[in-house]
Amino acid sequence: MAQTDVPFTVATFNMHGMNQGITTLEYLCNNIKPSVIFLQEHWLSSINCEQLVNFSSLYSCFFSSAMEKIIESGMLRGRPFGGVAILIRNDLVANASVIAKSDRYIIVTIGSLVLVNIYASSSSNANDKYLINADLISQIDEKLDNCADLPVVIGGDFNIDLQENCKISTMFKDFFKRNNSTLGINAQAYSQSYTYSSASLGSCSMIDFIAVNNELFSKIVGHDVLDYELNYSDHLPVLLTFNAVDLQPCLSHDKAFIQRRVTNVGTDQEVKVLRWDHADLMEYYFSTLESLCPINEKICNIHESFISGRTDFSLFNDGPTKQCRMYELHTVKLLVKHIMTSSFLY
Repeated sequence: MAQTDVPFTVATFNMHGMNQGITTLEYLCNNIKPSVIFLQEHWLSSINCEQLVNFSSLYSCFFSSAMEKIIESGMLRGRPFGGVAILIRNDLVANASVIAKSDRYIIVTIGSLVLVNIYASSSSNANDKYLINADLISQIDEKLDNCADLPVVIGGDFNIDLQENCKISTMFKDFFKRNNSTLGINAQAYSQSYTYSSASLGSCSMIDFIAVNNELFSKIVGHDVLDYELNYSDHLPVLLTFNAVDLQPCLSHDKAFIQRRVTNVGTDQEVKVLRWDHADLMEYYFSTLESLCPINEKICNIHESFISGRTDFSLFNDGPTKQCRMYELHTVKLLVKHIMTSSFLY
């Protein structure tokens, strides 16, 4: 059966913190329902990432925090910052996998489509901003080398107007060219003249963009900002829709698994997805200790019965000579073999 093109919608949204962006994210997930949502500045760490990971039953989350090193080194001082994530609708997620992620980007594939979410530097020092972004692009280029023949969608907060001609915007546009991509705004302009505004600073600018592979560029059917009245972030979401080859036929039984997990939440039929990184560590330590103690006791008993039957074990007390060490090694090998073949453990 020939594959047909279906609408595929990408949204990008700088939340300016989970609390500020939550109402707009709810609206995106429940009303717009894009295929994927690129998020920047969620301000979450791995400690409270469940706020985003479990945010919507319709989406699965690929998450990265910018605060891990700060939290590991001590108490967080000042407000939280940074972080990126990609939400993928559950009818597509079974065919998704992470290529790479860091505090400023996540690269995910859905079938043959590569998705790149970027949060570029906002440094007020022009030279620092250029160097940070140059390093960011270099890292992403290296990861995309393994996906050279696949169509790419690149979006996010670039913290600069990519329509302007400056050193940093030129660097990003060269990055798009290397990956055969074009800014969606070149196909359809935004209805607003800005994507970021700050009432306190009295400024606004256009810094949020989505670029698509040149083959997909001609298939763009919609592109605009979403000016939602209950948006408390200082950024507006950007949405771009293009017609793409249907990614769903290859989901097979995995799609059914995802649907069972989503539709049966809270019932006896709910399929649990285990997350060991969210487990109670103390409970884990004590439960494993309780489970392993009987095995340890059996091993000790086998050891005692084995040693008591050895006549050459007294050589262990004869000093650190080469002969003694050879007997030690030989005895240990026999002990391990005896334990592995013993039915006493089972």
